[in-house]
Amino acid sequence: MQRLLFPLNDTVLVALPAPGAHTPTHVAQITVKTPKPYAVETITTYYLVRHDMSELILKLVIAHNEQTISQSVVFEDLRYTLHAERVEWTYGKKVHFQWGDEELEACQSKWTFLFDPKIVQPEGKGTWEFS
Repeated sequence: MQRLLFPLNDTVLVALPAPGAHTPTHVAQITVKTPKPYAVETITTYYLVRHDMSELILKLVIAHNEQTISQSVVFEDLRYTLHAERVEWTYGKKVHFQWGDEELEACQSKWTFLFDPKIVQPEGKGTWEFS
């Protein structure tokens, strides 16, 4: 699987393969948001975890295409919490998607992920640090 990094505070369309397929068959809309987009701890934590988090997001969306997953899921990491929410993607059904000559089908759901970094205050120190 090609490595994909989801941008923070943006929405992207991703071409997804079907189980066992090597070429894309579906398109998903994925949004990654954060409550404090300009905070240094948010940007730094996102930079440190973006590879693992992007892989988690992609695997979750692909898994949902194969078998329905709960509408709301929360993932806890030592450095962040990731809230995943899916809703019906009605607009996607109105759009014609193509990958080369192949027509792609819109996924039934669109996804929004809320990335929330955890801020930790070390014992005995008067300043805040983030992990």
